[in-house]
Amino acid sequence: MCGRSSNPVLILMKNKTPSRSLKILMLAPEPFFQPRGTPISIYFRLKALSDLGHRVDLITYHLGEDKHFPNVKIFRIPDLFGIKRIKIGPSFTKLPLDILLCLKAFWKMITGRYDLIFSHEEGGWAGSVLARTWRVPHVYDMHSSLPQQLNNYEFTRSSLIAGIFQFLERMVLSSSAGIIVICPDLRRTVIKEGFEKKTVLLENFIDFDHPSRSADEIRSKKIFIAPQNEKIILYAGNFQPYQGIMLLLETLA
Repeated sequence: MCGRSSNPVLILMKNKTPSRSLKILMLAPEPFFQPRGTPISIYFRLKALSDLGHRVDLITYHLGEDKHFPNVKIFRIPDLFGIKRIKIGPSFTKLPLDILLCLKAFWKMITGRYDLIFSHEEGGWAGSVLARTWRVPHVYDMHSSLPQQLNNYEFTRSSLIAGIFQFLERMVLSSSAGIIVICPDLRRTVIKEGFEKKTVLLENFIDFDHPSRSADEIRSKKIFIAPQNEKIILYAGNFQPYQGIMLLLETLA
């Protein structure tokens, strides 16, 4: 497949009107869909790929709400462990689920034919191995630096584990044909590692359908919340420690 005249990575990352449809295997080690960081990003990646006419087989966890897009099929791992909830960030709970996801991805590669592997988060490890084995391009959607996550979530203080994560991350970056980063800080991290030329910055944004509000409704709500015209500070993220909520609260004074 790599011998075809058109480069699948260029078709995906550069061309808004692709000359041909790609068949993509996407690895998403997340509960999809749930309204939280990476799954929201995955939602819009799928929507964009579907709108462009590409065909996507998504392999993801057993948890989450099905979302339907043209030419997108969702393949879930089996619920073998009775896991009903997965917290945000790194956790040992994800380990057996990631193993099942890798096995399912391996089987899909054996039984199907794909132009491209598109992976998210730690799915990049399996994506890199599968891409090398089957000699297809791999695009890594880098939502965060996994070694940084270990520190931000205070997951472990082991220098050995941190070193392994750093090695795996660099392996994924070096072997990927294209890298998507979601913020300038991640882009600086990738540039520092020497992979600027194959990196594209796509900052996340929310574009769900939502009810429109009139100017009078907005004015009324502001008066209700801040009758003395006080300054309103709205935080719309999650309450995980890495978000720096304590810093926000300290600044309110």
